[in-house]
Amino acid sequence: MKPDYSERYNLKLQKKYLWNFTVLREYIVGVLGVDKAVLGQVLKRCSDYHYGRIKNITKFELKVYEYIVSQKLSPQRVRNWYLSSRLPEDIKHDLIEGRISQKKAICLAKNKELGKELSLTWRMMELIRKTVSEVL
Repeated sequence: MKPDYSERYNLKLQKKYLWNFTVLREYIVGVLGVDKAVLGQVLKRCSDYHYGRIKNITKFELKVYEYIVSQKLSPQRVRNWYLSSRLPEDIKHDLIEGRISQKKAICLAKNKELGKELSLTWRMMELIRKTVSEVL
């Protein structure tokens, strides 16, 4: 059975979003001069400004906002693309293949990071217990 138009369209979008964001990021970083370290914060403030959650943004952020709007894109969508571009490769692959949604991918990445932190904490506690037992 052939997938209907909406399924084909969504699949096409999921595969293109990383390409779209790569082009946008290169322009924002290269031409507008945004540092890659603060790109996420700038995109969040642009999104908040667009939806009226904040009233004022800097001239620098306004340039980025105007560029995103001139490309006929939603600032929130661009921010979601940014968050998705920072995902681990295995989760990103599933997202591109359409096995999981963008929201689910971000949730999985957070859980994966939390698992790594917990694992490190347990290892450190084991080492402390071992050292204390050797001293006593």
